Amino acid sequence: MNTEFKLEENDNYMLVAMRRKSPNKGENVEYEKVVHRRLVSGKMESDLNKAAKDFAKMFENEPGVWRMYRSVNRRDVQKALKALQVDLVLNGEVFAHKVDSVWKSVLMKPENKAERLFLVDVDTKDLETLEAVKTKLHEAKVLLKEVVETPNGFHLVTTPFNKTMVTQFKNVEVKTDALLFMFTFGDTE
Repeated sequence: MNTEFKLEENDNYMLVAMRRKSPNKGENVEYEKVVHRRLVSGKMESDLNKAAKDFAKMFENEPGVWRMYRSVNRRDVQKALKALQVDLVLNGEVFAHKVDSVWKSVLMKPENKAERLFLVDVDTKDLETLEAVKTKLHEAKVLLKEVVETPNGFHLVTTPFNKTMVTQFKNVEVKTDALLFMFTFGDTE
C-alpha cells in the first residue's frame, strides 16, 4: 500500500523521528535534540510500521539513539489545510520560507485531529502499576485499543474517559493528543 498521505481521507498519521538529548549523553558526546516529521496514510498497523521503518532509513547514517513515534490520533488533512491557508493569508511574510514545517505544525494542532483517543503514559516498568491502571480502565468500561512498551514504561491508547480516574497512580499521565512510541533505532548499544 502507498503510505503517502491522502488529501481526501482521514487515515493520515504524523510520524516523528526524534533524537532526544537524554539517551544520547556520553563521556565525549552530547547530541542536540533533533525532530523530523512526515505525514503518512495507513488504515492497517502494518502499513504504518512499514512507513515508519522506511522513514527511519533516512536517518540510519545519523549518529545517536533515535525514537520513532506516531500521532495517537489520525489527522484531518482537509481541516488542517484550511487552517494553513488562513495562517498563510494572515501571516504570509512570516511563514513564506518555512511552509513545510508550518503545515506539519498546523496538522498536529488538537483541532485538526480526525478522531478522539487518549494516550495513558505509564512512566514506569512496574507491571503491577500497569495492571492496576488497565483494571481501573476496564472497570469503567474504557476501551483499551493498544498497549505499547516504551523505553521507560508503557503507552496505552484508549477511548476518552474522565482523566481523574487515574490520578491516584504515581508516574501515570493522561494525554488527549500525544505521540505514541513505535521503536528505537540508531546507535542503540
